[in-house]
Amino acid sequence: MNRLIAVATIILAVISHIYAEEFTVFDINDRGIWHGDVTGYSSIVTKGGRQFILSTSNEGGGIPLTSPQYASSAWRVPDETSFTIVSEEMEMKSILVVFDDYNGGMYIVPAMTEGGWTGILNKAACKYELTSAGELRMKALAAYGEMRIISVIVSDEIPYVPGEDPSWKEDDLICENSFAESLAGWSVENETGFSTGWKVNRVDGMAEAGADAETAEVRTLLYKSFDLNCRRGTKLLFEQAFFGEYPEGQPGWAQLVTRAGGGSWHDLQLDAYPAPPSAGGWSRFARNEVDLSGFDGEKVEIGFRFFRISGKEAGWGIRNFRMYGQDVSGMEVIEEDEGVAEYFDMLGRPVAKPSHGIFIRSIGGRCKKVCIP
Repeated sequence: MNRLIAVATIILAVISHIYAEEFTVFDINDRGIWHGDVTGYSSIVTKGGRQFILSTSNEGGGIPLTSPQYASSAWRVPDETSFTIVSEEMEMKSILVVFDDYNGGMYIVPAMTEGGWTGILNKAACKYELTSAGELRMKALAAYGEMRIISVIVSDEIPYVPGEDPSWKEDDLICENSFAESLAGWSVENETGFSTGWKVNRVDGMAEAGADAETAEVRTLLYKSFDLNCRRGTKLLFEQAFFGEYPEGQPGWAQLVTRAGGGSWHDLQLDAYPAPPSAGGWSRFARNEVDLSGFDGEKVEIGFRFFRISGKEAGWGIRNFRMYGQDVSGMEVIEEDEGVAEYFDMLGRPVAKPSHGIFIRSIGGRCKKVCIP
């Protein structure tokens, strides 16, 4: 019993939780009751004791609206019409809009928001993520095309921001660079094209690579080596933006690449791409999180490769690069067959044959956190 209490005490000290309020205020399987006419509809929704007012309007124009209560499929927000979400109590920091992937994503389009809201469209995942510092009201206008919404989720918590996750300690930070001031520690390799390749754009606070219509071909690589010898659960976070052309999925000309042991470069999948701006120029930034745990214990190179056969001006910008991995250098590293001991995972569950991970070892009435290679 004392051993279990000791294990539980250690686990409670290691694991922490942050609770947030999150409610699905609209779903095509739970549409609520809507009132109004073709000029606009509204609905009052109560979730978890919180009240929200949902509305849609054609802004006084001539586009007749369909009630979200009776629409044949999604909540339809046509071009130049809007939808609004108002909370009477909860300061909304995140609103996730999930789209119907109808006709190959034809109706997955960005919205123009009012106030302090910003949005990132992930067309591949049929999601639009809106964030704010904490607002009681969110209004979004369909910028172009029809938005077909199948669910709306609101939260009083801002989505994960690199460097602010309490589960990652400062010791877990391997590398960070905002790229707003310098490329220090990084190498630039230019195969063809202009001589400077990747460079710092101090005005927009990012590293950028680009091509114009006159340059036949541009190949430039920004890369850095990392030693993950004593790291576990390594992950990479960074933000990307685009100029001129705005891909909705992984383009062949802007790739996150990696290699180990001096081998060939390999692409890594990215999921979050920003919506195109309403008036051209640079898009907003979209945050990506990449699992690099497959390289734990190795030396690896991470790079951003811009390869453009031109014909149109285009650019790729990156910022807020952060790599994390749990530092296990200060833990006791043991072999699997050392001694007779009992092992528990980080949730306190017995483990018969622990391997390749971090565990609680109990032996001789004492508990210790250990790393088994």
